[in-house]
Amino acid sequence: MALTLTSALVFQVDNNVTRHLEAELGPSDWDVLILHYLGLDHIGHLAGPLSPLAPVKLQEMDDIVKWIYQSVSEQVKELCCVLRPHCFS
Repeated sequence: MALTLTSALVFQVDNNVTRHLEAELGPSDWDVLILHYLGLDHIGHLAGPLSPLAPVKLQEMDDIVKWIYQSVSEQVKELCCVLRPHCFS
């Protein structure tokens, strides 16, 4: 998989969300946390769901959801994650 400028930006935009996540997951001073990841959506629009970048981003998103769940599962009683890249339908 060749890393192009476009694919590098697809990863950078999500890294900018993730790099703030640890600081937000520590304190329980929030009721709702909204994370707007764009990378998978951009991949779908630019190259389609069969892009070689898609499985990499899907695994990244899976790992992030697991991280969130593990971080908050003992602090909160309910967790709702809504995920949907509309370009993958």
